[in-house]
Amino acid sequence: MKKLSDFLKINEDGSMSITLSKPLKIAGDVSATELRMREPTVDDNLYMEALDGGEITKETKMMAHLCGLTFNDMRPMPNRDYRRLQSAYTSFID
Repeated sequence: MKKLSDFLKINEDGSMSITLSKPLKIAGDVSATELRMREPTVDDNLYMEALDGGEITKETKMMAHLCGLTFNDMRPMPNRDYRRLQSAYTSFID
């Protein structure tokens, strides 16, 4: 595995913690500075394949699913932080 970026940390359970560049409001009131993404499974790939929408919508829904968030929680996220989630996801599949 290649060296992880400073904003990523592997947890003992195999999940990945992602430090956000600024707090994200979840469900409209909880402010998170870090998200935890679990490792994707084959079931998650099947889930993503069955989703409606274009590729970006499907990917965003998948990222939300892996982090225990809703699609609407993800929408106000800055692109910089979304790229951090993409980096975490990529580290699981490389």
